[in-house]
This record gives sequence, C-alpha cells and structure tokens, in this order.
Amino acid sequence: MEEAHERNKAQYQPLLDECRQLWKAYAVLGLVGMARRRAIADVCRQAESA
Repeated sequence: MEEAHERNKAQYQPLLDECRQLWKAYAVLGLVGMARRRAIADVCRQAESA
C-alpha cells in the first residue's frame, strides 16, 4: 500500500510544485482571495480541456 502511495506522490509532485508556483505568482501580481481562486480554477479548466 505504501509503495502505491509513493508512486502516486512521485507522479503528482511536479504538478503540485507548479500549482504552488502559480499560487505565489498570482499573489505577487496582487490577486488575492476569491479572485486568485477563480483565476486558478480557470487555468485548471483550460488545462483539463487541452
């Protein structure tokens, strides 16, 4: 069970890192609160449809 968890963790770690970078970048640009959440949701929807 732990091996599967470690494989999944390794698989999604780059995506998690990108999400954190995007979150910080939007904060630097001044997007906060609901505006930042909506902007990230828009990016996620576009990524899923691509």
